[in-house]
Amino acid sequence: MSTCTSCEAELRPEWKFCIMCGTPVIPAAVRPERAETAVGQKIATYAPLVFAIACFSLAAIVIAWFAINVWF
Repeated sequence: MSTCTSCEAELRPEWKFCIMCGTPVIPAAVRPERAETAVGQKIATYAPLVFAIACFSLAAIVIAWFAINVWF
């Protein structure tokens, strides 16, 4: 599987754009190879967790606002 040139997410061969960042997919024959870095690997590992925490935090803020402004 190939990876996105911007966010290094895994890409399927049939995709025309990265589903994580929207970058157009460049065919492997045209794309230059990038060395894997430790920082890039850490970001790829923790990005879904950070995104999930941000979503749950936003949901908690919306529920709290709704509770304060609508229910009371």
